[in-house]
Amino acid sequence: MPTPINSYNLGFTAFGLGASHALALASVFVKCRDWPQAKEEAIAENVFRQAKATSILRLEREFRLRLQTLTDDQIELLVEEPSEARIPISLLAVFKRYRFIRDFSEEVLREKTEIFDFEVRPSDYSSFVE
Repeated sequence: MPTPINSYNLGFTAFGLGASHALALASVFVKCRDWPQAKEEAIAENVFRQAKATSILRLEREFRLRLQTLTDDQIELLVEEPSEARIPISLLAVFKRYRFIRDFSEEVLREKTEIFDFEVRPSDYSSFVE
């Protein structure tokens, strides 16, 4: 039985994948290895380069919650590997944090790639949500 849409966390809609934001916060965390301290430093240093304090706080919270789903080794890969590694690791954090994205990928995208259909149509999304 499919999961009702109202049981999903849809926080990903505000920021997208945000690999550069994930990298910014992960870099702070790798230096101190403490999430409360990383939070304080990221906000104080405005690592997200935002003008509004509310935006800084929202970005920090969102990306901290994503990064906290990763192992320390995964976070280190995000920081230390070339930029090509940032997208898959950021995507892993999104999959781990957001069941909606994970379920859509498993139920819709996997099936589409198996039949070599690489276009996601509005009807694919609507069918999944329904």
